[in-house]
Amino acid sequence: MSWSEKCGGWVPVLRDRQTQNYNFANSLGEGVFHYTERNKGELVYGLGEKAGNM
Repeated sequence: MSWSEKCGGWVPVLRDRQTQNYNFANSLGEGVFHYTERNKGELVYGLGEKAGNM
């Protein structure tokens, strides 16, 4: 799945990983996980729930 925004043309914003994007049947451990593609050097700031202190 991917999300884009129309900014002149369509610009990709977020895309699920090609493999193991969701944790089906607890194959990646217990719990709910969702993984997306990232660009090298991209910085992602969370709200502290898993990111830790800033």
